[in-house]
Amino acid sequence: ARAVRGGAPSKLLPDRTVGRMGSVVAEARPTIKRGGLGGREEDLVDSLAYGEQRLLEIGLAIAGHPKLLLLDEPTSGLARSEVPKVVELLHGLPREMTMVFIEHDMDVAFSFAETVTVLSLGRKIAAGPLQEVRKNKLVQDIYLGEG
Repeated sequence: ARAVRGGAPSKLLPDRTVGRMGSVVAEARPTIKRGGLGGREEDLVDSLAYGEQRLLEIGLAIAGHPKLLLLDEPTSGLARSEVPKVVELLHGLPREMTMVFIEHDMDVAFSFAETVTVLSLGRKIAAGPLQEVRKNKLVQDIYLGEG
């Protein structure tokens, strides 16, 4: 499994160019291009905007064709205008790749979710199919503002 950690500075080597991130870049190149970074191979990673660094991180994480992709808040810290790029990139992944992620943006989470577990203050308050969990009164009151 490959993991991408959200909300923190990039773990990529900031003084490397996008094209010199190692042999995995060849595998990541199509994903990097889909994320809008095509033609930026000679740019230093540190010169990329935060959202672009996140796209690169995700591209590198999926380059190894993992069966399980763990994402910790993949849209955290992004400008609203950058979120659709990440969502589009993730929606383009093969269905055979299982994604497990933590996400506080409910619109993003619900756009992917088939099965949902909702936590509040470290305790599970609901779990099950998306439509069932969305109807849960406690979930609505705490997270959706629909209660």
